[in-house]
Parts: sequence; structure tokens; C-alpha cells
Amino acid sequence: MAPRSMIKIALCAIVTYILLTYTPSYTVRQSYKWTFLAVYLNVFVVQTIYSVILRPAFFSPFRQLPMPPGQSIWNGHYSQILSIPGGVRFRKWAHEIPNDGLIHYHFLLNSERLLVTSPKGIADVLV
Repeated sequence: MAPRSMIKIALCAIVTYILLTYTPSYTVRQSYKWTFLAVYLNVFVVQTIYSVILRPAFFSPFRQLPMPPGQSIWNGHYSQILSIPGGVRFRKWAHEIPNDGLIHYHFLLNSERLLVTSPKGIADVLV
């Protein structure tokens, strides 16, 4: 298990302990197990909303770069990429979208990707 997951579990356990100790009216059935599950699910939902919807749209360091049109709110440009095989879509984007060596697009679950289209873009990425 990754260290980040362990930290998340530990923090949820601490919050659950605090809820059960000091405010039992806010717990689920006054049970450690159910309260921990509720806290963990809330953290998971908030983290998913942030990483899939909010971060790519508002907090990404790449949001100023040119991006292809037709992005899905959940899966980004994934359906466009799969519709034409063999990297043809990337070549089309590189020629049609005005860019300065980099194009920003979203993959499955809005994971951010950079498409390097020129040697200047490679220099920007490597430096």
C-alpha cells in the first residue's frame, strides 16, 4: 500500500476516534467501524471530485496551454483518441491547433497529458 494511502487511512482513523470520543452524536450507530467507513467514503468522494473535475479545470498548471475542443467532463478527450487508431488524432491536433510546442489534453478520468509537437516543446519539458 502506498504511503499516501496509509496517511489517509491514519487520518480517517484519528477523525473517527475524535468523533467517537468527543461528539458521539455525529457518529454512525456509535460504531467505530461504521463511522470510519463513512469518514473514509466522504474523503474518497471529495478527493475524486477534486482530482477529476476541479483540478483539471481550475487548478492545473497546464490550463493556460492550448487544448483540443470537445472535452468530456469525466473522461476528457479519451473517446476522441480511441475513435481514430494509431496516433492519427495526435497528428491532427498538432497541425490544426495553434500551439507553441505543447498541447494539453485530458485522458481517462481527466488525467492530464502533454503532447509535445516541436523541438521547442521538448526543450520546455526537459528544462
